Amino acid sequence: MTYSGGMRPLVEIAIVLLAVAVVLIGLLYAVTPIIVRRRFALDPHPAVTVVREEQLPPDALHFFEESASDFARIGFSPRTYLHVSGYTPAQTLDARLHVDALGYTATAACIRQQAPGRPERVVRVVTFSALHDDGREVSTTNSQEAELPVADRQTHPVPLPGVWDLALMYLVHRHEDGVFAPETALVVSSPGEEAQAMADGFARSTRRMVKAGRLRLDPVTGEARLTWRGAYLLSWSLLPPARQIRQARIQARAERAIESARAASSSRP
Repeated sequence: MTYSGGMRPLVEIAIVLLAVAVVLIGLLYAVTPIIVRRRFALDPHPAVTVVREEQLPPDALHFFEESASDFARIGFSPRTYLHVSGYTPAQTLDARLHVDALGYTATAACIRQQAPGRPERVVRVVTFSALHDDGREVSTTNSQEAELPVADRQTHPVPLPGVWDLALMYLVHRHEDGVFAPETALVVSSPGEEAQAMADGFARSTRRMVKAGRLRLDPVTGEARLTWRGAYLLSWSLLPPARQIRQARIQARAERAIESARAASSSRP
């Protein structure tokens, strides 16, 4: 292909700009994991406490009251309010825990993120969970946040990003739970043990990520920090085009899970 004299400089400029863009993207992918690895830290044993309604921030209380009728319609009753601090230095969580007659747990959570130099960010999330007596766990969440999910023989995460139809979430959760852990009993925390049960859940999640090679425990501070593998996996999942590819895959998986749950529900007598 040949270019006229007037076009050649434009083509050369375009090639240079493309080369610069490729170099910058390469640097971004190389440097970001280093920064993230230095800053990332989790406390495997965060402080989880039971709180009273009047101790909740107004926006969290509004969220819990707003979603109460939706939980009630699918058979969930409120159990207690919980506050979590220390899991990460810049994050706190207020939650309302619900249970149903079958032993499933549903949590409405208001997560506050305060990064240095940035305004406070509040994220609302609903998660349905099931812990079985053989140690298997199923978790269905509508969170759109990037995480380090680890699926293995003991855990089955079901992401439904952006889905706020709680009846649909519960339908999918029960279907996925029945497929992943059939004929096993659910473990339900007794009244008064909810805070310890949530703390145990954080600890189990951290242990899974350590076992998967994504986190390592600091012998001095006791904190869980990213390994190089974990740093690259987390960082690249946040950067384009990997972020868009990851989101598309999660969305496709969510659609398949919804379709499967609806099909199974319609086939029941």
